[in-house]
Amino acid sequence: MKKILVFDLPARMGGAYQIIKEFYDYALTKDSFEFYFILSGDILCSRDNVHVLTFERYRKSVIDRLFFDVVFYNRIIKKINPDIIISFQNNYINSLGRYEVVYVHQGLYFCDRFFQGKSFRMRLQQGVYGGFVRHSLKKADSIIVQTDWMKKEICRRDIKTDKDVFIIHPKVITDNSYVDADCNRRCFFYPAPISQYKNHSVIVSAIEVLVSKGIDDFIVFLTVKEEDFWRHYPKRNESKYVFLGAIDRDEVMKKYTRTVLLFPSLVESFGLPLLEARTTGAPVIASDTPFSHEILDGYENANYFNAFDANELAYLMESWVLGKRVYISPTDNSNLRQDKTWDDIFKDVI
Repeated sequence: MKKILVFDLPARMGGAYQIIKEFYDYALTKDSFEFYFILSGDILCSRDNVHVLTFERYRKSVIDRLFFDVVFYNRIIKKINPDIIISFQNNYINSLGRYEVVYVHQGLYFCDRFFQGKSFRMRLQQGVYGGFVRHSLKKADSIIVQTDWMKKEICRRDIKTDKDVFIIHPKVITDNSYVDADCNRRCFFYPAPISQYKNHSVIVSAIEVLVSKGIDDFIVFLTVKEEDFWRHYPKRNESKYVFLGAIDRDEVMKKYTRTVLLFPSLVESFGLPLLEARTTGAPVIASDTPFSHEILDGYENANYFNAFDANELAYLMESWVLGKRVYISPTDNSNLRQDKTWDDIFKDVI
């Protein structure tokens, strides 16, 4: 029986958790393989042919993370002696000659726009760590990404050739309880943490445009804490915001059915909320970016705007608030067609 060693120490919640959970569910169906998942939290459990090993020390400090990079990975590889390694950590792990597949789900490392601002962490992540990631990926045997634009960027930068990069789209499983054709929407929703490239600033500016025009019969729901938000943005038009903090996926899916999704993000490896909103038939106002078009093109209730133009965003928001926008019952709001599936990867690569 082949052993497969799976690394995803950073995963805890959100998109990263959904990605590893999807693969975990798939692993349970492959009883001819033995899987070892290396995690830092109790997010999955051992079952049948899947063994989950948890190392909470990884999250304690930068020194502890350095220990994992320098010592732990080789130690655990030697102990388990896997046939194949799959890294969900965006970078190649020193696999001591084992075949290694790297799943890349951070688009920031392949974005030409450099996000500086006031965040030292952002500069470090994109500039320094991004360079390390891109260099490490050249050593991988195969790379998995979530979108065509990511594959093109990896090939354009001569990291890997086309034949060694595979696309697997995240899946969104929904049912009729989430689908709602209500088109009288004066509420907007942006499920994203605060980060410069998430571009909350254009929403703040668009709200100011609308209020200055006397249009104030609307609300914007954000999945951030109020105190965190006001540390980054001027405290104006406070009545236009509802701060939800972190909410579970079920609440997120329900929110789509009663709101218009705003998605001004400047860079994403995929942009899962776009697909989630599409599967529920929700209206979407998205940044005019390659990843948005890849997910939304052909969807009747999608509109795009220049992510740096608050007036464009305000115009589209106004069309919903004043009832000018006509909701179209979707003819196709299903998941995207897959380039590859995990079955294909196991058949052709593993």
